[in-house]
Amino acid sequence: MRSVCARDLIFPALITALVLVAALFPQSQLRDAATYGDVSGMRLVATREFAIFAPFCAMLDMQSLLTVPQHIAMLVTLLVSFAMWRAVTYARGSSFPIWRREFGGLILIVIATPVLLLLVNVLVPRPMARLQVDDRDLVAVDVHAHTSSSHDARPAWTQDRVRRWHRESG
Repeated sequence: MRSVCARDLIFPALITALVLVAALFPQSQLRDAATYGDVSGMRLVATREFAIFAPFCAMLDMQSLLTVPQHIAMLVTLLVSFAMWRAVTYARGSSFPIWRREFGGLILIVIATPVLLLLVNVLVPRPMARLQVDDRDLVAVDVHAHTSSSHDARPAWTQDRVRRWHRESG
């Protein structure tokens, strides 16, 4: 077991310091599309579910943007990384044949986890922040939505269901 030295702590400490400094200068999440300036009179309101699941949902959002070749590259990268990690571990003195002990881990890490994440990405609606407008005379409209007619949407997302989802989101 290797001991931790000061050099190992520099990068995490630097990142933590940068996050804390950035918190002193908050930026509005809403921007005017024409001027890129702050928008007044409205704000994003996050539900508790949105706040809790935001990091996981962001990962799913990024995964949904991958093309089929990028998904294949991700799976190949996971497989090669796993094989290299296990080869190094085995070379350090494992007493069991690698295929007996590692086949279950290989299936779980390289195949089941990405496939499960893809299924969650496709089948489970994610919570979202809603736009709250202070002036009752203003109407907020989200002009980007995927329905069952979109090439990358779920078949169950009919136009009525998408409208209901947006209405419930504010």
